[in-house]
Amino acid sequence: IHVVLQYSPTVSVTLGEEFGLKAGKDMNGILNASLRRTGFDKVFDTSFGADLYITELAAEVENRIRGGQQVPVFSSDCPAWVKYMEQWHPDMLPHLSACKSPQQMLGAVISSYYTGLFHINPDNLYTVSAMPCTAKKFEAQREQMTHKGISDVDAVLTTRELAQFIRLNGIDIQQMDSELADNPFHVRSSSGRLLSVSGGVTEALIRSLHHRITGKDLNQPKIAELRNTREYKEYKIKIGDFKLGFAVVNSVRQASKLISEIKAGRNDLHFIEVMACPGGCINGGGQPIGSDSAALKARIRTIYEIDEKDPIRFAYKNPAIVEIYRDFLGEPMGQKSIELLHTTYKKREVPL
Repeated sequence: IHVVLQYSPTVSVTLGEEFGLKAGKDMNGILNASLRRTGFDKVFDTSFGADLYITELAAEVENRIRGGQQVPVFSSDCPAWVKYMEQWHPDMLPHLSACKSPQQMLGAVISSYYTGLFHINPDNLYTVSAMPCTAKKFEAQREQMTHKGISDVDAVLTTRELAQFIRLNGIDIQQMDSELADNPFHVRSSSGRLLSVSGGVTEALIRSLHHRITGKDLNQPKIAELRNTREYKEYKIKIGDFKLGFAVVNSVRQASKLISEIKAGRNDLHFIEVMACPGGCINGGGQPIGSDSAALKARIRTIYEIDEKDPIRFAYKNPAIVEIYRDFLGEPMGQKSIELLHTTYKKREVPL
């Protein structure tokens, strides 16, 4: 069995806390080395999957805006939020983005593109993900996340469980030297890492959407108005000929309120990012228990510092993303992309 692991960018800035290190320390390189020592054949960074998600999402949002249909578009990377929509607002499901989450997108290309590239039998592949979110376990088991009998992701570990797993294997992370993630998913943009924080999906999306509509980079990638921990944020911007409205919500209570406004006729928003956890994935249900607000702020600060310093700040400039579209997927929202990277939703009759 060929066993691979992908880990969320949120995990890499949180895991150190489980080992007594200061909050917000980025363990990216040390995590790669530690997980190889535990026996995984390959270790991948889900930030690549996040770049893939942003690329597909930008194409989908542009198509919907130009077609004037099913806007606003709701984000689809938070499985707790998706499940809430299926149970309580099934009439709004057409507004939910069809894009799979970064975890599931990366799982799908691992079982197709990666296995083909390295001549691995998909039947002998076992894919594990390490996530800050307990709902990711449920997401990986959804029937829509299986393609030709192969699951996108076979097993999910939370941040806490990953720390346990590393300890059980006798790994001393403080003795590890930093290593890179494995090919072909080792390169990522800082946009991919922004998905860890509330507002990050929207910020990364605007960067790619601006390029799709105008053909130019956004002059100022940083959007300060989206970088706070408020439960509700709004941002308006003119891109090309379009005046676009964005909203960021990080609680189901606020999301429900916004849905009521939309049903009542509100029409000034084109994209709405929803995270079920306050602050976003950085404060997910699988993160270290007992963390205080200072630890949360330290994690968020590290994500933004990485974005400020990173040489690649746009998902579409990730050379590995360019390569996978050129050699395998074709184009965003193309036939192959929709087949592998998009999904469907339906009304959920029971809460399981």
